[in-house]
Amino acid sequence: MTRVFRLLLVPLVLLLGVAAAQENANIWTVLTADPKGDERDPALPDGAQISYQYDRQADILWFRVTLYGSVPVRAFGVNVVIDTGNSNTE
Repeated sequence: MTRVFRLLLVPLVLLLGVAAAQENANIWTVLTADPKGDERDPALPDGAQISYQYDRQADILWFRVTLYGSVPVRAFGVNVVIDTGNSNTE
């Protein structure tokens, strides 16, 4: 191989590798963040952040809830409400 060809080939291979890695990366989009210590009931977990990720292949929307501190051992739940913009009530 000529030196010029090798100089052009290496960046191309690196670029393709980075593009493939990014396509398979788990990218989470942050919807909102919440300051620590503003919960109404200190006995309940304090939410820090809500993120989502869309899995195009499986057509699944994932949500991630991040808390300040640890998750309660006995029970924990999250309600997610989505406004689709559809005004049809049927």
